[in-house]
Amino acid sequence: MPLLSVLGMERLFESACRQCQDVLRYGWPRERMDFEYAEKSAKLDGCRPCLLVYRAITELDICGSFRPPQWNINELYLYRGGRRDSEEPHLKLKVKLWHPESSWGYHGYHTKWLTLFTTRDMDPAWEWAGLIPKLTPDFGSTASEKSLEWTREMLKKCEETHTKVHCNKKFRPRLPTRILDVGTGPWHPQQDIKLYVTKKETQRYMCLSHCWGTVKTIKTTTANFSEFQKRIRWDNLPLTFQDAVHFTRRLGFRYLWIDSLCIVQDDINDWKRESVKMAEVYQGAALTIAAAVAKGDDYGLHSSAANAFPPIHTLEWPGVHGGQIHFSEYAFNGKDKHIDSVFHKDSRVQSDEFPLLSRGWVVQERLLSRRFLLFTSHELIWECGQESTCECESDRKIIRSQPMTSEHFPKDEFWRQFALPLMEQGTGDFGCGTWQGRTWRQLVTYFVRRNLTMPTDRLAAISGMAKEFHARRKCRYIAGLWEDTFVYDLAWGSEGPLEDRKGRVFPPQAPSWSWASVQNPYIDFYSIYPHKEKPLPGLEIVKVDCQSSGEDGFGGPIYGSVTLRGHIIEATYTIQKPYDKSSLWYLQVEKIGQWRSTTNDREWGKIEVDCNRSEEGWVEYLGGEPIYLVPLLGDLGSRDIQDGMIHGYLTLLVLKCIDKKSRTFERLGMFRRGWEELGVPATEETIVIV
Repeated sequence: MPLLSVLGMERLFESACRQCQDVLRYGWPRERMDFEYAEKSAKLDGCRPCLLVYRAITELDICGSFRPPQWNINELYLYRGGRRDSEEPHLKLKVKLWHPESSWGYHGYHTKWLTLFTTRDMDPAWEWAGLIPKLTPDFGSTASEKSLEWTREMLKKCEETHTKVHCNKKFRPRLPTRILDVGTGPWHPQQDIKLYVTKKETQRYMCLSHCWGTVKTIKTTTANFSEFQKRIRWDNLPLTFQDAVHFTRRLGFRYLWIDSLCIVQDDINDWKRESVKMAEVYQGAALTIAAAVAKGDDYGLHSSAANAFPPIHTLEWPGVHGGQIHFSEYAFNGKDKHIDSVFHKDSRVQSDEFPLLSRGWVVQERLLSRRFLLFTSHELIWECGQESTCECESDRKIIRSQPMTSEHFPKDEFWRQFALPLMEQGTGDFGCGTWQGRTWRQLVTYFVRRNLTMPTDRLAAISGMAKEFHARRKCRYIAGLWEDTFVYDLAWGSEGPLEDRKGRVFPPQAPSWSWASVQNPYIDFYSIYPHKEKPLPGLEIVKVDCQSSGEDGFGGPIYGSVTLRGHIIEATYTIQKPYDKSSLWYLQVEKIGQWRSTTNDREWGKIEVDCNRSEEGWVEYLGGEPIYLVPLLGDLGSRDIQDGMIHGYLTLLVLKCIDKKSRTFERLGMFRRGWEELGVPATEETIVIV
């Protein structure tokens, strides 16, 4: 660390109160701080970090419309990010505000996070030099030389120092079937490129991940295939392609793969052959560049400095050299433009700021690429199998031993916590209680929230990841489920409002028991984080018959059935009126065996149906016939199936009988309730579900 930074850190630590010393030493305070504490510590005790917090609150409009006295400052924290042995530390300020007139709970609070930095075109606020990153005046322009050099440094660091298998697989990547030759030697503006039919040579190349958009764009067809092998005119390339070609050349690469130009788009046989190879294409690329904010190919790849981190609050900070400290807001309110949004699981958070990441096909493009470089509205973001970081490095994420959350899906943690144990431990135990058994189900919940132009692509768009898992799990892949965790994988349910449950994919791409058979954007598995929940005793998967008409068995459509033996419960139902003015009605269990619900609580017997229907639609679909429940998983504790009666907290598959003679059923939804001490009559039976 430079001498100026060392002196600054020493001065800060000596002047700091006990709370702020904890921040500088450990990264966070041990106790909650509030505005009164910061004011007293700054004015009376001379704590420099508290003075920074106090001045930021009193002199800058960082609270916006949430300012006192209407909103009380409930908590104030300084956080020191980074690890001294691996990166420059950085500071973030957290301000948690509470509205006293709001009802108690989450909605009464508003939290703001602010990143602190200085700029290199002025003297830094010297005593903070070791804690606050210095940014260049052109920060925010991803076309700058600074951004290019940062990319070179990250690429070199990953290739030379990262030891994780996903970053540096021990193979020599070969060129895809076709690739764009962007040329070598001195770069000439508006230089034409060409489509090269490869001999599968061993060469380094890059890929582009992009949104096609609604504007008609250039693509390779049978009509222009021969012409494109000679020349693709620069003026015919949309702006995103031009920027990608230019960046590829500047980075020192000759070859670039773009799907719309490297696959013949009007040849269905070529598309089938090449689309199943896309996983290998992205895995083999030295780097995939992603046009994260471009809604179409005419938007371009780069951002400008004018878009960097609005709003920015500047605080003059006197000292030996003087200087300024900037506070950059990226509050977690769904509108932030920082690295957190890239990792967010919900596509609604990403659709505005990162349209590319709301696309279903991009999930495997991003996860399978060894290195993924996102061009955002203000900076570059790097993802690989070992590290995720942004260009300003204010939110660097070094590998940690903690699980992914339900809200975030970072690439580095995905590969470390899920895929890497797979590779290191071999086949192992792929049951529900291990990371490996849960990997696929958590990936599916992330994937289904992304958008697909063609709903029939559900299995195809994740087939690359399925191949990756199959290579490690060494077990049968069945229409989006796995043979060794089949019962757990069957326990998926449709979440969210009925309006989002748009029905079965048509034409059918998977059996009704597969999550790929429905268009719902919100699907969750009841077995992602199990504790005591296990398959119910007596449940047996007798046989699974599946056939795929896809090229390699991993895409769709897939036709098949499951034969299982278990406890089949007959039940009656009522069709319930919706809470709002929606025309969509739902089903509620009314009578199971000899037991009838007497509660007025609509939620008690509510079935999480896979598809929405009107009242007339349900009447026509069910035809007055009973429904059937099959217990899959149970948190039984010391209770079990005794004297033909089921006890415990159960997850049940809800079915409709479509052929009484052959006892053939199709899936209707899921039901999850606790029976407590009430026994439910059940008979063991062998049935077929299609």
